[in-house]
Amino acid sequence: MSSKSWLGTPDTTNDSDGIYRCGGTDLMLQLTQDAQGYVGTYQVGFLLS
Repeated sequence: MSSKSWLGTPDTTNDSDGIYRCGGTDLMLQLTQDAQGYVGTYQVGFLLS
């Protein structure tokens, strides 16, 4: 059971959500399956000024 399953069906799909229309798919972590489950990496950068 999902931790948010009690919320019911989402009223906004990924396709209609503004963050996904403006390149938000770049924020989706690409997972691959291994012997222990799923793994993925994500690089984060910070602009310090």
